[in-house]
Amino acid sequence: MTSAVLLKTVIQRLARAPGYTLALLATLTLGLSLTVTMFAVVYGVALAPLPYPDDDRVMVLESLRPRTGAAGGLTPRDAIETLPRVSGAQAFAYYSYGGADLVQGDRPRNLTLNTVSGQFFDVLGVAPMLGRALNADDLGKPRTVLSHATWQSVFAGDPDVLGKTLKLNWISPEVVGVMPPTFDYPSAEVALWLPADQQELAAMDPGVYNNARFLNGIARLLPEVSEDQYNAQLRALTPDQPDSDAWVLNSERLLDSIVGERDTLLAALLGIAGLVLLIGCANAAHLVMVRGLDRLGKFAVMRALGASRQRIAGEFLTEVVLITTLALALSLLLSTAGISAFVGLIDSGLPRATSIGVTPAVLGFALINALLVILVCGAWPTWRMLRNDIHGDLRRRVGLAPGAATMERGLPVAAIALSLAALSTATLLALSAHRLASQDQVASVDRMLAVQLFPGSREGSEVADFLERTRQATAAIPGVEHAALMSGAPFTAVGSLRLDIRASSAPSTDAQTLQARAVSGPALQALGVGLLRGRPLGGTDRAGSAPVALLNERAARELFDGVDPIGRTVAVPPYGSGGASIGFEVVGVVEDRKLDRVDGDQARPEIWLPFTQYPVPFGSLLLTSSMPPKSLIRAAESAVWSVDANQGIYRSFAPADDRDAQLAAPRFFARNAAAFALFALALSIVGVYAVLAVDLSRRRRELALRAALGASRTDALRFVAAKGLFIGIPGAIIGVALAAGMAKGVSSVLFGVSMATPWVVGGASLPLLLLTALACWTLARRIARVEPNLALREE
Repeated sequence: MTSAVLLKTVIQRLARAPGYTLALLATLTLGLSLTVTMFAVVYGVALAPLPYPDDDRVMVLESLRPRTGAAGGLTPRDAIETLPRVSGAQAFAYYSYGGADLVQGDRPRNLTLNTVSGQFFDVLGVAPMLGRALNADDLGKPRTVLSHATWQSVFAGDPDVLGKTLKLNWISPEVVGVMPPTFDYPSAEVALWLPADQQELAAMDPGVYNNARFLNGIARLLPEVSEDQYNAQLRALTPDQPDSDAWVLNSERLLDSIVGERDTLLAALLGIAGLVLLIGCANAAHLVMVRGLDRLGKFAVMRALGASRQRIAGEFLTEVVLITTLALALSLLLSTAGISAFVGLIDSGLPRATSIGVTPAVLGFALINALLVILVCGAWPTWRMLRNDIHGDLRRRVGLAPGAATMERGLPVAAIALSLAALSTATLLALSAHRLASQDQVASVDRMLAVQLFPGSREGSEVADFLERTRQATAAIPGVEHAALMSGAPFTAVGSLRLDIRASSAPSTDAQTLQARAVSGPALQALGVGLLRGRPLGGTDRAGSAPVALLNERAARELFDGVDPIGRTVAVPPYGSGGASIGFEVVGVVEDRKLDRVDGDQARPEIWLPFTQYPVPFGSLLLTSSMPPKSLIRAAESAVWSVDANQGIYRSFAPADDRDAQLAAPRFFARNAAAFALFALALSIVGVYAVLAVDLSRRRRELALRAALGASRTDALRFVAAKGLFIGIPGAIIGVALAAGMAKGVSSVLFGVSMATPWVVGGASLPLLLLTALACWTLARRIARVEPNLALREE
C-alpha cells in the first residue's frame, strides 16, 4: 500500500468516527497549546538571549553582607581601584543614576540619565546607530550619547544631530552618538548617558570614597573565565572574617539579575502546563487504546489473511500521527493568536514581556512535544496491542490484551495524581498572592499622589528650603488633607536611601544597614504609620537644633537588642560627604510598615530623620486627599511651578499603582496556575469517566446478570463507587507526594503559606474526589436504568 493510499484510507476511517477524532484532536490541541504558550513565555522572559553579544559573559556586580543578607552598590574605591584589577574580566564599567531638567521647550522636563565610565558600552558590546560611544577620553567632558526615544522626542529624529548641544539645567553636553531603539540598559527610562568624572570621584572625602555604595557595576568576562571563577576572584579580595558581616563583592549574570526569582515561578507554571499535556496524553492514549481494542478482532482477521504486523501498525499509528500533526498546527495558531491576550500578560510585571512570541526555539519545543505525544499516544498503545499471538486475538475477538487492563486503569490514576499536584501548586500560589496583597504591614497609599523632584541647581540648605516651600504650596491645594515631604516616594526605588547606622555605644563594625527617610510635615499621618511611643518629628526639629530621629520597631530591636531606644543615640553617616558620623537622639518608635517592597516576611529596619537636619538633593511630595489621586496632578505641578517656574518634575504618580505593579507578577502566576489546574482537573475527570464507562460497558452482561439475580440500584452504585475509589484513592496518594515536591520547588517565592497550611491539600483534593464521585454516580444511574432482559438479549 502506497503512502498516498494509506493516508486516504486513514482519513476515511477517521471521518467515519467523528466522535473519536474530535475528542482526540481537542484533547491534544488543548495540552499542546497550553504547553507551547507557556514555554513561549518562559523562553521570552528567562531563556532568550539578551540583545548583547555573548550576553552570558556580561555580569552585574554588587556588594553583599552575607550574615544579614543586605545588598548594596559599589563604592568609588571598588569601582576605581579594586575591580579594574580583577583579571577575570575583559572589561569593567561603573555607572550611576542621575537627573537633569531639559530646558528646551515650553516647560522644563526632568530626564533620567546615567553617568558612565569609559568601558560601559564596551562591556555591553552595542554600538550606536549614529556617531560613536563614550570612551575613556570623554570622562569629565560635556558629551552625551542619546537614547533613541530622546533623539526622536527632543531632536525629532534629526540625522544631523551629531555635534549639536542638549540644553540641560546644569550642563549642556555635545551629542556624540545615538543608541539604537533596542538598547535600553539599564532601563528604558534612561534618556541619555554622560561620561563620569573619575577625578571628582577620586577626590571625594575618604569616608565617602571608601564606604558610600551608590555606584552600579557591570563586567564582561574573558571567554575562558566562568561565573564561579570570577566570583572566587572577587571573594579573594575580602579577607576571610567568619564572625564579621563585612561587605563582600559578588556578581551574577545580567539575565539572572533581570529575571530574579521569577524563574522559579515560571518553571512552576510551565510544569503545571506540562501536567495538563501529560494528562491529555493519558486521556488520548486511553482513547487510542479503546479504539484499538474494539478493532482487535479485525486486526486478527487481517493478520490471518496475511497482513503483516508492520502494515497493521502503520495504519493504526498513521491515525495518531495525522491527528497529532493537526493538533500541533492548531496549537501553534492558538499560541500565536493568544499570546498577546494571555491572561494578564501585559500587566503581569514580567520583564521582557514584549519579547514573548512564537520563535524558532518555541517551534522546536512544540515539535519535540508532538513527537513525544506520538510516542505516548500512538507507538506505545500500538506495541501493547499488537504484540499478542493471532490465535489469542481470534479467540478473544473483544476484550483486553494481556497487560492492557493494567495500563488502562493506570492512566486515570496518573491523571488524578497529576491534576492534584497542579491544583495544590495553584492553591499555594493563589493563597500566597492573596496574603501578599492583604497583609497589614503594607503602608496605606490608596489615596496618595506623589510628585518626585530633583532640585539639581541647588545645594545644601537651599534644597531643603525649596522643597519645604513647595510642600507648603501643595498643602494649600483645595481638597488636600495631608502634604508631606519624604526623600523617596513609597514603592519606588527612586530616592531610596540605605545607610549604615549603629548605636553609638556599639563597636563601629556592628553597623546595621537601615532604610533612611528624610521627612517633613505630616509624613506619619499621610502614610498611616502609627507612633508607638515617644514623640513625632515636628516643626521645631530644624537645622541647628539637636538632631533627632525615629526608629521603626525592627530597627529599634536590631540596634538596641530589646532595650528601649528612647533617649539613646544612633550614629548616622553624613550624606554626600565624609567625616565623622552625626549623633541623632532617638525620640520615638513607629510601627513597622512596608514602604518599599510588599514581599518579604517583615518590614525593613528604618530610621526617620528631619529633612532640614538631613537634607538630600531630592524629594517627593506626598499628598493625600478624598479625591482620586491623579485628579490632583495638574494642581500639584502648578503649585511646584509657582515656587520655581523652571523646576522640572521627574514624575507625578499614584504610589498605589507602583504597589499594585509589585503584586502583578504573583497575581499573574496565581491566575494562570489556577486556569491550567482547572484544565488538568477537567481532563482528569473526563479520563476517569471514560475508563469507567468503557470498563462497565464491557461488563454489561455481568451487571445484567447481577440485576437479574436481585442486585438493587444501591448495589450498582456501590459497585461503580468501588471502581472509582480504586482510581481516586491511589491517584490522591501519589498526587500528594507530587504536590509536596512541587511545593518545595516554589517555597522560596511563597508568602505566608506552605504545604503545612491547613486545607491546602484538602482544598485541592476535595474537588477531585467530589467530581470523581459525580462521575461514578452518573454512570451508576445509567447502569441502573438498563433492563436486565434487554442487556442479556443483546449479548
